[in-house]
Amino acid sequence: MAIAMLKQLPEYKNAFILRTRDMKKLETCNIFVDVGTLTIKDFHPNLEPAMKLSSAGLIYAHFGKRFITEIARNLNSDEDLEAVFKRQYFLKAVALVSDELVANVRRLVDDWLLAKTIVMDALKSRFSVHHSGMIVK
Repeated sequence: MAIAMLKQLPEYKNAFILRTRDMKKLETCNIFVDVGTLTIKDFHPNLEPAMKLSSAGLIYAHFGKRFITEIARNLNSDEDLEAVFKRQYFLKAVALVSDELVANVRRLVDDWLLAKTIVMDALKSRFSVHHSGMIVK
């Protein structure tokens, strides 16, 4: 979710995504998220002490208002922006992403995996259809 939010911002729209915990590679990055071994104190927002945020929560806390203005340019005032920011706050965003993630996994299991099995079975038996193996059934 953190990357999805950042990709809406002009400066990160075309950013290359690198998955690594290699510190030498991380040192070359403009921004990084979800690197559990690092804590940058200046980056953690002044929120109530009991509130713990994941990397996506931290990105929302820092970039959420900019993210909202990039996708909703018709906001009329800072008050409207603040209202949307608070109303949409992170837990609601997690619920939205969670529903989409679950639906996507179900599609993969129910549709894609079934189709993959059918294709793989056809490829495995292709030599029984024709000696060249170029025809599948």
